Amino acid sequence: MVYNNYKRNKETLEAPFGFRLAVGGVHIEQNPEEQRVISLISGLRAEGLSTRQIVSRLNSDRVPARGSKWNQTTIVRILKKAAA
Repeated sequence: MVYNNYKRNKETLEAPFGFRLAVGGVHIEQNPEEQRVISLISGLRAEGLSTRQIVSRLNSDRVPARGSKWNQTTIVRILKKAAA
């Protein structure tokens, strides 16, 4: 089975940020590069930066995002998943 996006209750071929589809597209595995970005985001939040400030920092430092650039919604989702 491919990664199931339970929130939308439909199958998707895109793994959540920090993960990638494993060979065969059946399971997900950690993406080391994106895991480092998650650690960076968590660290910036721990330093007291707001989500808006984190977005600004990531975009100005040209940290790769899956889309064209970082946005607050993505940062909030990453922080919620990291805290869970």
